[in-house]
Amino acid sequence: MLKPAQTMNIEIEVIIGAPVAHVFNALTRDIGKWWGAPYLVDEDRYRTIKLEPKLGGRMTEVWSATEGSVWGLVTELAKNKRIEISGAIGMAGAVWCKLGYDLEVVGTGTRLKMIHQGQGEIDEDSAEGYKEGWQDLLGVRLKSFCEKKSSTKKKR
Repeated sequence: MLKPAQTMNIEIEVIIGAPVAHVFNALTRDIGKWWGAPYLVDEDRYRTIKLEPKLGGRMTEVWSATEGSVWGLVTELAKNKRIEISGAIGMAGAVWCKLGYDLEVVGTGTRLKMIHQGQGEIDEDSAEGYKEGWQDLLGVRLKSFCEKKSSTKKKR
């Protein structure tokens, strides 16, 4: 039996001490280097997460050469400025979401604004869990990955 449809709107803003191009590449080409458990569909079979940085490209959780889960499709892409992905975004049940990343230069760093909107079988606990997860993924893991990578390049 389907649950009544609910909506979810999560907004996160993070300042990252790395150039916009580094953050954009981390969100697209290097996503598997900082994303992982517990923010997965299937932790037991997980190998990596991938994002094809092109219109219609897939965001997928890869379990093997032939198995995995499609999180969504890239529906908007402006290099070093914006990425939008539409799909379930790892949520279970009858759900449709839009995930948007907007990047802008702030000094020598990047302001990342993320909006995750969803509609469908979303309960309050799930929405709160996603909010906490995004704060960890973007505000801790992505930020650390980009800033470490940026400081390593500066030392060379």
